Parts: sequence; C-alpha cells; structure tokens
Amino acid sequence: MIIEVHQSLSVCLSLLQLVSAWSPTDSYAPGEVDCPAYLEDKKYDSDDHKGFTRAANGISEAEQNWMASRDEITLENLKWYLQVSNMTDFNTDDYLKNITDNNATHIPRIGLVFSGGGYRAMLNAAGEISGLDNRTRGCTEHGLPILQAASYISGLSGGSWFLSTLLFNNWTSVQDIVDQNGKDDAIWDLEHSIISPGGIDLIKSISVWNDIGDDLDDKKDAGFQISLTDPWGRALSHQFFPTLSDYGASMTFTSLRDFPAFSNHEMPFPIVVAQGRAPGTVVLNLNSTLFEINAYELGSWDPSLYAFADLKYIGTNVTNGFPNNDGKCIAGLDNTGFIFGTSSTLFNEGLLELNTTSLPSVVQDLISDFLENVSKEDNDIAEYYPNPFYKTEWADVDSIVEDTSLYLVDGGEDLENIPLVPLIQSEREVDFIMAYDNSMDTLQGWPNGVSIQSQLSSVVILPI
Repeated sequence: MIIEVHQSLSVCLSLLQLVSAWSPTDSYAPGEVDCPAYLEDKKYDSDDHKGFTRAANGISEAEQNWMASRDEITLENLKWYLQVSNMTDFNTDDYLKNITDNNATHIPRIGLVFSGGGYRAMLNAAGEISGLDNRTRGCTEHGLPILQAASYISGLSGGSWFLSTLLFNNWTSVQDIVDQNGKDDAIWDLEHSIISPGGIDLIKSISVWNDIGDDLDDKKDAGFQISLTDPWGRALSHQFFPTLSDYGASMTFTSLRDFPAFSNHEMPFPIVVAQGRAPGTVVLNLNSTLFEINAYELGSWDPSLYAFADLKYIGTNVTNGFPNNDGKCIAGLDNTGFIFGTSSTLFNEGLLELNTTSLPSVVQDLISDFLENVSKEDNDIAEYYPNPFYKTEWADVDSIVEDTSLYLVDGGEDLENIPLVPLIQSEREVDFIMAYDNSMDTLQGWPNGVSIQSQLSSVVILPI
C-alpha cells in the first residue's frame, strides 16, 4: 500500500511541477509567446534548415542528444536482461564487450511498435507491455522484461492512446494503473461510454460536456479552427488524465520534454503516427504521406514533404519556416489530446452516433448543440491551421505546402495500422523491432497480416 500511494503521489506532484511548461494561456487555447532565440542563429537559415523547419535528412539534433543519453541506460538494462535470462553457454559480459569494442558508437537499439484499433488496441497493448515491464509483478520470473532496454516506442490510434496515457502520467506503469482501479480519479475508468461519462449521473455527464464545450470555445475565440478531433481528444483526455484539474486541457505534447521520466531518459523515445490527407480525398497506401509526431517535431520522411517542424511552435503563422510576425510566435496548438486524437480520427464518427437509447436526451441535445459549430464534412480530418510547412522548399508535392492548413487523419486509414515506418528509418539505427498487431481485420476479430503487407507495398516504392 505504501508503494501504491508513493507512486500515485509522485505522478501527481510531477505533473503539478510542470504546469508552467504547458499552454501559455493555461487553457485549451494556443497563445502568443516570444519567438525562440535560436531563430537568429545563421544555421537556421541554410540549405537544410529554415527557421522552425528542416529537411528530413536525419534525426533532429535534440533527438540525437537525447538518444545518446538513453543509449547509456539501455546498455545497462540490456546487460541486466541478458543476465536474468539465464541462457546457457552465453557470456553476457563478453557479448556486450565485443559489441562496444567493435563499434563503440553504436549501442544495440530495440524498438517497440503498437498498432491501432481503438480501445481494443489500447487495452491489448497495456497487457502486452506489462509482460515486458520489470515494474509488473512477476514479469522478471515469467515475462520478457525488455522494456527498460528499448530505445524507441511508437503507437498509432488506440496504440497512441495507450502510449500517451503512460507518457503523460510521467511514464507510469500498467501495474500502477491496475492497482489504482476502482479508486477516485483512476486512469482508464471505462465503466461508462465516452459519450455519457457519468452513466446514470446526468449531472456529471453534462458537466463534462460543458467543460469540453468551454475548451472548444477558448480555442475558437483565439482564432483557431475547430474540427471534430478537438472534442474527441478532449473526451479521451477525461479518461486518460483524471488526476489533472483540467483533464489535460492545457497540457501540450511538447511539455513531455520537461517530464522527469523523459528528461532523465527513463523511457524509450516515443513516436505517434498519423497520415496526411486533403479534404474530399481518399487515402491510399501508395499516395499518402505518413507523418510522425514526437516530443520535438512534427513531420514526414516521405519525399512528398521531406520536412520536420518544431512541434512547440506549430501554431505560428510561417512562410518557409520563418514567422510572418517578427518576434511573436504561437505555442499551445500541440495539445496532448489533440495530438493522439489526430492519430485516431477514424473514431471521430463515434461522436456523431447520438441516436442511441442508452444516451439521455439532455446529453444528446448538449453534444448536438456544440457539434453544430464543427464541420460535419470530412469528420475524420484534424485540421492544423496555420500550416507549419507552408511554402517549405523540400517537398515533392506542392499541394501539401501550398495549402494554408495541414490536414491529418488516423494513421491506419491507409491500412498501415502498425506504425513501423518511423523505426525503420536508417538514421535511427534500430536493430530489432517487436511489433504488436491488435487490428481487427477478420469477422472473427483477428488481425490477418494486411497491415504488414500494406507496409511492404509502401516501403518498396520509397527511394533507396
């Protein structure tokens, strides 16, 4: 019991200490901030770097530095894992010494990948990672405790919900979430529908949706576009961040940089995946642009864009990476719920399914009222305005960089439901990937390999 209380308090205190690093308006709305001093550095106005944007010719300097520190930790954890594995005729010290002596600059890197699939994928991923996490009771004796030795971890749609929940509760363990089940403010309290979070408690449901409506009003009043992804991300956040007074309304994805578990390199480097798509078009695996989002950047390795942007300032109106309003930038558009909501926009349609007998009419009316202010065309699209890649010069497809908005959708809409692509980039030097496919491709509810096949089709056409 003492351990449980300590773990929960440590998460709450860590989050409270980070409030100053969140949205500048202390709300869901982005707000004006001073532009970072690094924009004055000449290296940010070069052939490969323009202001907030850069060519996708490698990983960012920030990621490089972070991974250098993570490598030191994973090497020790890999040594521990190999030792507790009790393999016969295998000397752990000799094996690792041989690796480091022959290639001192490269530490073995392991990647973990979790597919999309809504709540099914989220909960399956929770069970899967429990068997890899030495914080899970019994994992060392009966599991595969390799999580602490992993370098990268990626999630898509439901996989991104699972990943974001752990990340933004300061890399809590699934074991701790399970131990807190049934208590007040428990994470992943899924007893009631996301549409009617209070169940028979109508006052609670009305309060939740009123709060979400206020959040959307804040963002809209600040001059930013609202899409169905906004209420979707906010509704999910109520289930994922119950210990926060605003349920993550002011928590940004880039605030992860300051979370102790991230800044101390205690977790694998996390990546969330989405797809680019213009309104009125259909995503096909051979024509879509795959985007990745991490604590530092948003962007794509695909030739169609071939660029990354500083995630913290994606709300800034820019041309070719440079702010149009000298000295004044925007921060806070990268709300955490909006980011993982973007990776799961396929489920936005759920918010429109209001004709259900289990949903009280007063709640239906409330949701319907504020959905009237959200475009019902292309409900699966998350709109990022202004476009952080407007007029960037490295893209092969003009339509992406000529539009004043960037449109992203569920990363699985092109059937590539396993977010492998970020981890197979040679620049990341990942040696081994464990991929978990929690898709529901068959009538019996099982994955059938279509995601891997789609990945192969798209990778083959990429230039070598």
